[in-house]
This record gives sequence, C-alpha cells and structure tokens, in this order.
Amino acid sequence: MFNAAAYLPVKIRSLLARDYPADRFDIPVYLDGATDDSERVARELAVSPEPEGRLRVIVAPEPKGKPTALHVMGTAATGDLVLLNDVRQPLGPGAMSTLVTAMGDPDGGGATGNLVLAGGAGSGVYWRYENWTRLQESRFRGGVDMTDPIAMIRWADVTPPPEDLILDDVCIPMRLGLAGKRIAFVPEAEAHDAAFEDDREFRCKARTLVGNYQLFARLPALLSPFSNRICFETISHKICRLAAPWLLLLLAFASVMEAWRDAIPATGFLVAGQLAFYTVAVTAINSYRFVISGNVERPGVYSANHYVTVSEAMALAGGPNKFADPGAMVIIRGDASGAVRRIPVDYPGVIAGTHPKENLCKLTRATG
Repeated sequence: MFNAAAYLPVKIRSLLARDYPADRFDIPVYLDGATDDSERVARELAVSPEPEGRLRVIVAPEPKGKPTALHVMGTAATGDLVLLNDVRQPLGPGAMSTLVTAMGDPDGGGATGNLVLAGGAGSGVYWRYENWTRLQESRFRGGVDMTDPIAMIRWADVTPPPEDLILDDVCIPMRLGLAGKRIAFVPEAEAHDAAFEDDREFRCKARTLVGNYQLFARLPALLSPFSNRICFETISHKICRLAAPWLLLLLAFASVMEAWRDAIPATGFLVAGQLAFYTVAVTAINSYRFVISGNVERPGVYSANHYVTVSEAMALAGGPNKFADPGAMVIIRGDASGAVRRIPVDYPGVIAGTHPKENLCKLTRATG
C-alpha cells in the first residue's frame, strides 16, 4: 500500500472479523515507500490486542510497485494459500472461508471474489453483466482474470510477475491457465469499494487497455488454442470486447446511411429504435443520493444508481476515523410526509457478520 493510512484500520478490522480460524492466518502489510502516517498506523495496529501478533509490517523505503510487493509478501507468507487484497476495499463476512473452500478443487489454481461497487460509475447493468460472464467462464473451463482486491492463490504455483508489469491480476491467472490450472469465480466472496465518478475511472480503464496489449505482447501463447485451453474465452473476453464499441458505431453509421439511401419510413423507425437502444445502453441514472456525516474519513454527499447497504456506504466514506464510536451509528431517514426516523445500527456486528440484518439499505435523503 502507498499513502493509505486512512483506509488501514477499517481494512485490518475487516480481516480480523473473518469467520476463518484465527490461528490459521496471519496478515503481512507491505508499505510501498509510503510518506504519510501509514507506518505509524500499521505498527500501532500490529501491537494492539486485536491482531494477537498476527499482523506483520513490511516497509519498503521507496516505491517499487505492486509486482515487487507481491514477490516480497509471497516469499514471506507462512501458509500454503495467499489471499491477495488491497487496502482500500474491506472484505465481506465469509469471504476468506468461501475462497478457501473453492481452492479445494484439485485442478484449481486460484479463486477470486466479487467486487461490490457503490456509486454510479460502473456499478449498474454492465457490472452485473461482467460478473455473470465471469461466473459462466468459471463454470465452464475457468476464468481469464482475477478481481484485484480479492483473490486467493497457492504461492507455490505462481511465477512472480515482472517488475514493470501493469496487470498482475490478469497475468497471474493467465499463466496459471497456461499451466492447466483453473480460476474459480466465487461471487459470495465480496470486497466493497466505491466506484470512481471522476477522471480516475478513465485512467483505470486506460491502464487496463494498455496492460492487455502489454500482456499479449509478452505472452503470445495466450492467443494459441494449442497452448491455451481457454483461448476462446481469452479472445472473446479480452480482445473482442475492446473492438465491440467501435463495431457498434460502424453498424450505427451503416444503418443511418442505408436509411438515408432508401428513404423508407419503416427503415427510419428501425434506425431510430437502434439509436435509442444505444442511448439507453450508455446512460446511467444516478437516482439515489445520501449523506454520510460524523466521524468518518470522508464525510459528504454520495450518489448511486441502486440501493446502498451500510457496509457499502462506509466503504465509500473510508470507514470510521479514529474518533468514531462504531457502536453508536444511526441512520436518519426521512419519508414523503417529512417525518424523520433514527435507526440504530450495530456496525461492529455488521462487519463481523453476527448481525447481517442490520446491514440496512441507505435510501435517498438518508444520513449515516
């Protein structure tokens, strides 16, 4: 992690609240040349009673990048299985156990979970379609990638990625696939994050695009059905989808030109319907707005195109700050008549998974 001190307490708390036996996992924290309070916060957490000595802090004096961090932490790991996860995304209850169960497959090389996005950018129909596609690939011959913030591997099966690699979360499962291993998608294993609604989303997509080009240039065997048993899935998932938007634009242009040439009203109606479908496909309606206030890291007004649970809302806000009393959380909700209700929430119970019913939906005009 790099300069993410604000996220670290929430992240560590979510890992310690797992339903997996406490004596069977430890938590190495890699600080990649951090210049904020990350080291101080990490070391204070390491000596606190909750981790029971299971939290180890590894400090790099200068940033080396994620591939180097993976190599250092994989080498330092004491167990057979390694759970890869990022600092910003807290894990849902049961995530670790469900991934360990999936790794029981003798042909399994890795298991990856579901990134649950709160916010308008990318968290709607397309994201649900993406997860459906990954689930079908997993059931057939194995997935072609892993969810970066939540994935489990056997370190003994992994060749450490090069230091200049862009997409380790694609390279690792692709190499495992070339070795005949399957990647399982486990939607019940959840990590929670906020969808970016600014230029960071564009930068993320651009990075993914460039990373795919880099990966295929370095591993051309991925494009050969003789060496890659999931070659069809690789091409359709990673290459054809990149071309699809341009092909749709070409199809729209051809349809408009054909309607112009024929001058037949019925053709014009069909083209209008086609363009309307395109418009619906690229339009996201952020209809839910809510306020998160009090002792959280990032209080403010948030929006989403779906109902947002308490854990998702807290992930958006970066979790409680050091002054917070997590047991004193309330949802303030107004109705159409103007009446206001205060709903107490057992947030520690939500994170621990002991009170999942209290992971209530936050609706429009709700305040946390």
